[in-house]
Amino acid sequence: MAKVTSAQKVKKKKFFEVVAPEFLKGTTIGEALSETTEGLIGKTIVSTAGEVLGNAKKYINIRFKISEVKTSVAHTVVDSITVSAPYIQRKVKHDSKVDTKCVGVSKDGKKVGLLISAIAQGRCFTTAKSELRKVLQRLGNEAIKNTNSDALIIDLLSNMIQNDIRKQLHKIYPVRSVELEKITLKEPVKTEKKEEKK
Repeated sequence: MAKVTSAQKVKKKKFFEVVAPEFLKGTTIGEALSETTEGLIGKTIVSTAGEVLGNAKKYINIRFKISEVKTSVAHTVVDSITVSAPYIQRKVKHDSKVDTKCVGVSKDGKKVGLLISAIAQGRCFTTAKSELRKVLQRLGNEAIKNTNSDALIIDLLSNMIQNDIRKQLHKIYPVRSVELEKITLKEPVKTEKKEEKK
């Protein structure tokens, strides 16, 4: 029996166009090479917000995960968004940063992990930091719970949520900005209900 060489295997592979979700304009974000459509599911590709949305936010990296393939086009969902650490560090002066991690379920059922930070106008002492962190976490959790995941991403990328939170925090302590640092999104794990014994 003739053996299939590696060169012959490569010839069987074909290119698939990879596109962003429709709510992010369905932009083409790259190409993927695979023998089968099944082999693409779960693969990830990283692009900047600047490349996807055509703006200047090249310091924001968006990780997309391929969720389905139709004909020769691989469709994706947002897996995570990460803001460049140097971008955040440039905004921080002295001991002015307060951060918190929020975990919850979005309105459409996705598990969301959100890392956000508030940057005060000057040095922020322990008592003020504690109060700011408490309110920052509450408002972050509310944003997750009350918003669909797609809208949550759009509102974070447009700074709408950050600006709303900053206005609330400013009532407690002078806050210069609220920054997204990272967000992760996962589909909830589906568990089968066991049949009750009669």
